[in-house]
This record gives sequence, structure tokens and C-alpha cells, in this order.
Amino acid sequence: MDRLKLFAIPQGVIKSQDFRIRLRTRGGEWQEAEAYSVRVEMHHVSVASYVYFDFSGVVECEITSLRCSVDTVDIRPASRQVHYRRKKDTISFFLSEPAKLSIEINGDRFHNLHLVAGEAKVYLNTLKEDGKRVFLAGGQLSRPEESWAMTVENEEGLGDGISMEGIAVHDPAELSERLRAVGKGAVLYFGAGLHYIKGNIFDVPSHVQIQIEGGAVVLGSFRITNEQYVSISGRGVIYLGYMKKESFLRGVEVNNSAHVLIEGVTILNPTHNIIHLGSVYDIVIEDVRGFSHMGWCVGVNMMACENVLIKDVFLRSSDDCITVYGRRYEYLGDSGNVRVKDCVLWADVAHPTNIGIHGDSGNGGNTIENVLFENIDILNTMSRRMIISAVCASTRGMGIPLRMLPTKISG
Repeated sequence: MDRLKLFAIPQGVIKSQDFRIRLRTRGGEWQEAEAYSVRVEMHHVSVASYVYFDFSGVVECEITSLRCSVDTVDIRPASRQVHYRRKKDTISFFLSEPAKLSIEINGDRFHNLHLVAGEAKVYLNTLKEDGKRVFLAGGQLSRPEESWAMTVENEEGLGDGISMEGIAVHDPAELSERLRAVGKGAVLYFGAGLHYIKGNIFDVPSHVQIQIEGGAVVLGSFRITNEQYVSISGRGVIYLGYMKKESFLRGVEVNNSAHVLIEGVTILNPTHNIIHLGSVYDIVIEDVRGFSHMGWCVGVNMMACENVLIKDVFLRSSDDCITVYGRRYEYLGDSGNVRVKDCVLWADVAHPTNIGIHGDSGNGGNTIENVLFENIDILNTMSRRMIISAVCASTRGMGIPLRMLPTKISG
């Protein structure tokens, strides 16, 4: 059966006005989808568009350019072979399977539409008894004319001088206390709407599931340190575009932890990495969508990690998209058993992949082994020759024997 699920953007979050997007199942009624404004490319920061929805069966997509008249259209990755029809400034096409696409009008890759059509899923929260769930209702900015506050870069985050009226504000200490009262297996569920985490960081305890509903936008960062059996999933958005670069906040940060799942969420405009991994054992990152526009904003940055699976992600970053390092900072040890598959990588700055730059050269070096990249679509990069030479030279210089790096990259 054909199904289609759209996710409304809460009032107060900046929406794109560059495209009109309509969707329908076969024989169904048209539904209009809302797109987020996302910032890309650190050297000449530009505002692109991002829309996401879930479906099963077949969905028809109709996209009208409102920013400019249409002369040419590119739908990438080219490997998806999406065939479209065009009538004046409107294009339409059908999808019968999930896709992560860039729709570019007149060759413009900085004001493009990122369209992510996901597979309709039932997340774990629907299987949990109410006694295990801490439900947080979302809100919306009562004064939409003050929505500029969502993109103003602040020293300490939202607070004095910026209206918070209507937004659901959550105190991390109170959330932790409620989760401890529930016990092992607690689910912290962010309902649709706008949420703000006071202090901008929530430290997630062990044996907790974070569920972010589609249509929920959480202003803040999730940090997992010295914990295990934690998941962050759903169809909602983690947003940090209101913070200054000097805050160095990651969308999700995992340190010295094990058995972690990050699935389905979108991470918009962090001030450091989209996802940070330091000394992590056994982590799955699946179907995550991430965008960054500041310097040093790596997509997934891993140091001294073992047993890592990154699958079906879309990352557009202003630094490397995915890194695999040995020792760096306080994270000690080797890296290995890393598999990256079925991903779309777009590095506005630096490289889609970067392996071996950092290691413990003063103490005999680290080993990075069993690293596999397969079925990767790269939408922007330096030349392939420069990537490979940089990786090999830096690996030798840091004393890191790179034992296996088979790759299979489609254009």
C-alpha cells in the first residue's frame, strides 16, 4: 500500500521560500511539504533548502522553483538515475524507493534543494509501555516575527533578550532525575514542536533511548560520556545554528562509551562536528542527515574507535565528511572494524574521507585496520588523486600502518 508521511516545521524555525514542494501517492491528493533553511559552505555561507518525508510504495514529487526561472536541472547523485518531467519552472518525478537527492537549478549547488525520501518506520517508542516513557510536549514561538533568533549566533545560547514565549524549555538536571526514577530502559520522547535544552547540552545516561518525533526540533546538543546502551533515533531535528563557533558544540557527542545507536535524525548547523566519536566501541550510525557551515565541522569524526558501522547517511559538511583516526587529544588507542556503506557525502571544504592523519607517533604509532568504504556517492570533493596521496603521506608520517582500505566510489 502507498503511504506518505510529511512533517510540519514548528513555528519559529526558519523555512525556505525558494521552492514549492508538493507530494502525493498514486491517485492520492497533493500535499504541500515545508522545507528547512540550512546554511552551507563556510567560505561563502549560503542558504540552501532541506525537505524530508517518509513513504512506502510510490510517491510523486512536484517541485517549483520560486527563486529563479529554470533553464537547467540536475538531480544528483547521478547514480540514482532520477528521470523528471519539466513544465516551465516546475519539475516532477516518481520515487519507488528511499532516496537522498540534491536538486540543483541552473547549476546552483549553494541554493539547492536537498530532498530526503525515507522509508516509513515504526520506532521503538510505540512498543514501550507508558511507564517507561518520559514524554515532552513541544511548543512553538509565540511571536513568529522573532524567528530570527533561531539563526543569530549567541555566546550562551537562547535566553535573556530573546523571546522564549511558547517554546518548551527543559532543564537537563530535571530530565536526568525523571529518567533515573523510571530506571533501566527509559525512553525520553520529544514530541512534535520546538524544544530548548537549557545550557545547550543534555548528558544522556546509560540504558536510555532518546526519541525525537518527526516535526520536533530540539535546540541543543546530546552528549554521551562513559555510558553504554544508549540510542538517539526518530525523524526529528537537532539544531545548533543559534550558537557561536566558539561554543564548539556537536550535534551528538560520544566519548568513552559503548553500544550506541544514532538513527534517522537530522542534525543542522552544529558549531563543531555533526557527530563526534572518541574512544567508542560498537556504534551504529544509520540514515542520519547532517549539514554544517562552520570551520572544523566534520560530518562523523572518529578517534580511537572500534566496531563502527555508518550506513545510508547523507552528510554535507564544511570539513571532512567521515574521518578515521588513531590517537587524538585524550582518546588513546587504535581504530578498526569500520564499515561505511550506501552513503552520500558532500564536502564543501576538505575531503569526503580522511584516514590516518592523527596517531601516537611518539609511542610506536597506532594501527588502523579493517576499514571498508563501499557504494559511496560523492557530490563534491578535492581531486581523487589528492585525497589518496594525502591519506598515504599522512599515514606514513604519523607511524600508522594502514592495513586495508578497499573502496568503491560512484560519482
